[in-house]
Amino acid sequence: MRWASASLAPKSRSTFPGSDTLTPRVAARSRGPARDVAEGLALLGVDRFTLVGHSLGGAVATALAELMPDRVDALVLLAPAGFGRLHLAEAISLPGIRNLVEAALPLALGSRLAVTAGYMTMVANGRVPERELVERVTSRGGGLVDCA
Repeated sequence: MRWASASLAPKSRSTFPGSDTLTPRVAARSRGPARDVAEGLALLGVDRFTLVGHSLGGAVATALAELMPDRVDALVLLAPAGFGRLHLAEAISLPGIRNLVEAALPLALGSRLAVTAGYMTMVANGRVPERELVERVTSRGGGLVDCA
């Protein structure tokens, strides 16, 4: 494993040799690399962190979050590998459901309760968002949504 960073803490990055050529079947087996990252974090003395994973890194980041959920501040996945089809994402493209989502999303983004609950559930592992963040999102509400 190779570590690269301008400063070792709080931002570090791990690159796995050959990760861009792994098949989805191999990518799904991400527990070994996740344990390697956990060891690297321990060596660096990193107690809490935000995970960002792309492609195979998404599978590894998810496995790492499962290994040590109390230390993860947030998990961000960008086109993650190893998860198979996302049926919910496919369902949203259906005509009736898409119309419902287009109508409901601006309302949800305008609600402090909905934004706080969504952030705590899907972004920050149960942590409450800062008041300023909730205000920024809710003040823009539907302006954040472009369903065109």
